Amino acid sequence: MAELISLTNAYREKLFQFELTNRAWFELWVPPRPEYYYQEVAFQGVFDDLLSANEQGADRFYLLVEQGEIIGRFNLTDINRRAEIGYRVAKDKVGKGYATLGLQELIVEAQKLGLAFLHAKALKENPASTRMLLKQRFLPTSDIEVVLLNGTQMHLQSYQRELP
Repeated sequence: MAELISLTNAYREKLFQFELTNRAWFELWVPPRPEYYYQEVAFQGVFDDLLSANEQGADRFYLLVEQGEIIGRFNLTDINRRAEIGYRVAKDKVGKGYATLGLQELIVEAQKLGLAFLHAKALKENPASTRMLLKQRFLPTSDIEVVLLNGTQMHLQSYQRELP
């Protein structure tokens, strides 16, 4: 069974491979990362920055792992009584409940941190992601950004969830 774990140095190489393998899939839904992100030496610095942010508590980065394989990434960023969430799941794992499981576990982690609100954004053109947020009791706000992604104009909806 998959479990959400805090990012550790033990997953450095596997995370690089996860990002590289799923790059085209991710870039369908989020703006592309800079080219250097996909160069192994530069990624080492990116990874070290993630670990440092984790240790300082400003951000929290998690991996959804099953039998040592990374299924997805789940993040709490800009932590200060509230946090922005982010997530991405490997293309070959989509539609199998992993995103829901990871988000549920991320909410538990946010509650442990004593956060009052979670914020999220999802493309209206990505119905699976928006459905998942709604099922987890995120409510859409009035904030909608028009973004250009892969030459197509899309609509980025903001969501919010209050935590008990």
